[in-house]
Amino acid sequence: MGPNRQRKARLPQRGRGRGGQGSRRDGAATRPPPSLLSQAQKDMVLDVLHHAVSGGTVPVPEKHFDGNSGKRITFQRNVPLTPTKTLQKLFEGLGFPPDLITQYISDLVEESRVPSFNSIVELLVEDGPFQAFLTDSCFELFSCMLWAFREEKEINIIAEEGDAILEEELETLRCLFDDSFIGVKNFEDGDTDDRELYFAFPTEDGKDVVVIVRIPDYYPADPPVIIVQPRRRCAGNLPTPAVLPADTKELPTAERRSILDAGVDAINGFVGEGCLVGLLSSVRGVISSINVSNDVASKRPLDVERQKISEEKRELEAKRKGFADALSKVQDYSTSPKEDTSDACILPAKVELSTIKYGEDGDDRIRKEFLTIDETLNKTLKAGWESLRVNGSHQRSREQLPAFQAREELRQAISCNRVVVVSGETGSGKTTQIPQYLYEFMCEEGVGSSANIVCTQPRRLAATSVASRVAKERDDVVGGVTGYTIRLENCVSRRTQITYCTTGIILRRLQVDKFLGRVSHIVVDEIHERGVDTDVLLILLRDLIKHRDDLKIVLMSATMDSVLFAQYFGGAPIISIKGRMFPVQVFHLEDIIPMVNYSPEDSSVYAKKPVRKDERCHNARKRFTCVDSEEIEDMQEQAAEVRSLAKTINASPKTLETISRMNLDVINYELIELIVLHIDTQMLIPGAVLIFLPGMAEIVHCMDQLKSNPRLAGSCVLYNLHSSLGSSDQHGVFQRPPKGKRKVVIGTNIMETSITIDDAVFVVDCGKVKENRYDPKKSLSQLVTVNTSKANCRQRQGRAGRVRDGYCFRLFTSAHYEKLDDHQLCEMHRVPLEGLILQIYSLNLGDEMEYLRKALSPPEECAVRSSVKVLTTLGAITHDKHLTSLGQHMSNLPLDVRISKMVIHGAILQCADPVLTIAACLGVRSPFLSSFEYQTEVEGVRRALAGQNVSDHLVLWFAYAKWASVQYKNGVSEGNKLCEKYYLSLPSLRQIQVTKQQYERYLYEAGLIEDKPTQNAPNCFLYNPVVTLDDHLYESCGAHLNTNSGDIKCILACIVAGLYPNIARVKTIFDGRGEGKRSKITTHDGSEVLVHPSSVAGKEKAFASPLLVYVDKVKTSTTFLREVSMVTPLQVIFFGGGRLEYLPKFGELVIDDTTAFRCQSEDATLLKHLKDQLDSALRQKINDPSKTWESTSSVVVRAILKLLKDESSSAQRFVISDHKQPKGFPTPPVTPCATGASGSEDSMVSGKVHSA
Repeated sequence: MGPNRQRKARLPQRGRGRGGQGSRRDGAATRPPPSLLSQAQKDMVLDVLHHAVSGGTVPVPEKHFDGNSGKRITFQRNVPLTPTKTLQKLFEGLGFPPDLITQYISDLVEESRVPSFNSIVELLVEDGPFQAFLTDSCFELFSCMLWAFREEKEINIIAEEGDAILEEELETLRCLFDDSFIGVKNFEDGDTDDRELYFAFPTEDGKDVVVIVRIPDYYPADPPVIIVQPRRRCAGNLPTPAVLPADTKELPTAERRSILDAGVDAINGFVGEGCLVGLLSSVRGVISSINVSNDVASKRPLDVERQKISEEKRELEAKRKGFADALSKVQDYSTSPKEDTSDACILPAKVELSTIKYGEDGDDRIRKEFLTIDETLNKTLKAGWESLRVNGSHQRSREQLPAFQAREELRQAISCNRVVVVSGETGSGKTTQIPQYLYEFMCEEGVGSSANIVCTQPRRLAATSVASRVAKERDDVVGGVTGYTIRLENCVSRRTQITYCTTGIILRRLQVDKFLGRVSHIVVDEIHERGVDTDVLLILLRDLIKHRDDLKIVLMSATMDSVLFAQYFGGAPIISIKGRMFPVQVFHLEDIIPMVNYSPEDSSVYAKKPVRKDERCHNARKRFTCVDSEEIEDMQEQAAEVRSLAKTINASPKTLETISRMNLDVINYELIELIVLHIDTQMLIPGAVLIFLPGMAEIVHCMDQLKSNPRLAGSCVLYNLHSSLGSSDQHGVFQRPPKGKRKVVIGTNIMETSITIDDAVFVVDCGKVKENRYDPKKSLSQLVTVNTSKANCRQRQGRAGRVRDGYCFRLFTSAHYEKLDDHQLCEMHRVPLEGLILQIYSLNLGDEMEYLRKALSPPEECAVRSSVKVLTTLGAITHDKHLTSLGQHMSNLPLDVRISKMVIHGAILQCADPVLTIAACLGVRSPFLSSFEYQTEVEGVRRALAGQNVSDHLVLWFAYAKWASVQYKNGVSEGNKLCEKYYLSLPSLRQIQVTKQQYERYLYEAGLIEDKPTQNAPNCFLYNPVVTLDDHLYESCGAHLNTNSGDIKCILACIVAGLYPNIARVKTIFDGRGEGKRSKITTHDGSEVLVHPSSVAGKEKAFASPLLVYVDKVKTSTTFLREVSMVTPLQVIFFGGGRLEYLPKFGELVIDDTTAFRCQSEDATLLKHLKDQLDSALRQKINDPSKTWESTSSVVVRAILKLLKDESSSAQRFVISDHKQPKGFPTPPVTPCATGASGSEDSMVSGKVHSA
């Protein structure tokens, strides 16, 4: 359907009347509760539960999962079928998977290979012209089954080696299967057709089944293929491959499928090896267990056969009824507990999430590792340092750094104190020199073997680049004395004694060794940034030095607030190091505009909306001209702004007028281009230009803008610098440009500290930065663009003037600068605390509130309590505050806690790639263009991509997957064309892809991906991409974890698992005046909301399912839900959280304190026990990801997915009750500062995101 599709409205439910369902205040339901499950669904659930109770001994009929199971192919004579439909039914009857057949026939149509026939009789004539086509198709379909589940593996076997393997196997086959061997074909030297082997194996009732094995020329590099058929009389020695009308009667579909599946498993178990012996052994074993009773051959009367089938059905129904009666006594809501329930069945014990035990015997409180002492090595290191001090190629330049002047002061301070604070201006050399000085002090004192100095950096790039610089200064290589360790990458050796690492790495080390017993010094750099990890590390270190007399700590800051940190550590001494700086001249916006002669055009995106006095709206009916009041206000505001600017800015009237017309909320890439052009053509001063921008998308936009200028494209070398770049890609920015070229580095605030681009002379500061902020109306941590602080501006300014007088261009006015905050807001006060508290539990640091009171700036208590409730609801910690196995996995994934749970479920339910894509989009940005001028087009594309799925989350996946697939198959240029066609942002897509790669590595590191990676390059996915028969591309996590990636219902179930309890209820209200109907959407507190117009659900008049899951709730002109997906009741029942409870008095199945569905007791019993089994299966996998699911767990998950798949036709049977509870919520919404208050009496379904 097109972008403006119109769906049919859901018909009103019968029997409800205008008044709706009865109120719970009446004491009982006024009508009998509806049945939520069809009889077929009830039978399936009963059989699955019976299977679980029996420990897997009672089988579950395959017909529950595959509607074609056991069917024989039949065609109605009077129903005309097209050739493609005829082939579809025929191949299904021959045992091949329906989805695979559909794709295969589509390929036949595309290649014009569909034969022309008038009837099935004509098609199946024994000696007819179509038999060769049918047998070849059977071979090809089996080949498709093989490759759908075959591991891609590089095989280097030449044809001669393959022939030798085959010859050896043939001798073995003749020995093992002499009685069943019929003969061979096409084995002579002159034959060009594929070689074939013929075998006949007897079934249990003595019927022979022929197995024909076709062997390709490059066997075993290429796998063999097989077809099976009943044995018939033949004119020659070998049976003729054919598909005849009686085939599916003599060998039914289910039996055929079991033989084919056995063949696929056997062949794929020997990739690149000889597999014929294993293949024929497996096939013979399956065939020997088949009992095919032909009606004609046995000559049994038809009524006897029917009577037998009826008896089997009655027997099965009796078993089901007996099990259902026993099951109801496990929890019979109408029976008194005193009644005898001895004949009740015993369900498997419910598996709970395991809790993490931390050294209950006190073992983790004992220091086990100590500093190394090696006298021989001490002498060697001392001599080595003396030689380097005299002969080192960089020693002279090191001594010219300002930090060298404080070397002896540092020696004195560190020898007398456990903690020292170093305050060093930009360019002082503190990051590179202080760790080296500490190492050199120990070498000089003759204890160099004990030196193990760890220096933390807030970013990956800083750790790798500084390690490289220090190694160079010591005439060494990275990985020698100096190395680095960052997540999923390290470069250290046994010689390494100075290690630069990210803050998260040392926190992870503290999980393993609380004492850091082998570490002699910890240097914490950039403490002024006040990241959450850094603040937590400071608490840990302050506690650690109480237990480690031999540990020294150095805290380094680039700002003047060092006193705060010194007081935190009990009055530690402060060493101040002045920077080696040349003067830097600062230009603000009022200076830049006349310098480059800039004036934005009225139509420019960098200008405010133009307002002309002659604009009028003509009202024809009233025949007068009315002025838009908003336009008058805009004109008045602009004039007032010019007057205000004149008071605060010393600039010409023309400049003031230009500033008043500029949209200062957006980054002006035109102005950046003019500044760089002015530097390159007017100032003519050599040196690199650093341009500070908030993020990757802005960097790419700026690069495109500069490249579009022919002068700059020819004279400048452009680099980008951001944290998502690989280590090897980042080092190019530190090299000098070719002669005659100017280096322009466009980067984020990663360039502010720690790293030094030593030829920088010019800085362009946009005045913006991306920070992790908690939006008061959201419950997800997001990167938002905010104004920098004065400290940030000074840091950026300090990047210039390293080699000569510098110049800083600020894209904001001096008045704006004066209004900026002095320092960045402490991260602990601007982000949700779930991740921090989860880290406290993973480190076993005790009570979270008591521990966080030790912080430099403790968070508010209500935020801590709310975060604990969130983690309890998600299952990360227990009610008695113990970390669970799920919480441990979540702590290993550095993501928002809800996104972590979503991703974990995606891996366990084997739909990893779509869920990773959606998680990356939620964590980064939408893949669509955000420009206002394309808003209408983007909305149309989003609706077109959604199709019949009312889901913003799926649209994100569809859009990204379409780009990734086109780029993978047709190249980058075609991917770029697709971006233009679908209004996609290429920078955003690339950032999403990089984020997916990181998430995949996190899953692998957490043990949730068992397969060994096939690729180890730093900037790619760990596994080869998976391309399905229907042309879907799955980039990440490999084939096994994408088994269900094509199942939309499974993907949405993972989203529900992560975002619950953010669920809203949709209720259709009929207008009493006959003007139609509308949807009323309410959250758990009873407040009415709307779906945001940008959502694909924004214009829906009616919904097929009454439930919506959403990411956040925002209030503008009204309250809107954003990032919405329609979900089904069963998805909420099975994946929504807490235990189910049935209230027989009201006929309600209660999900939580705000959500309930009306249903019958029988349905409630089945759903409750099935959910218990699902929870147990999921928890088993979470507790031990390396453990393969038992057969019972696999069957339970298959049953759940089958119910979800079939639910679309039955969702209207679900009636949501007005479930009202006087008590508060045990499962509060996921917000950092919920108060725990209960919802209003009219609340229906959970899902509000509270403001802080």
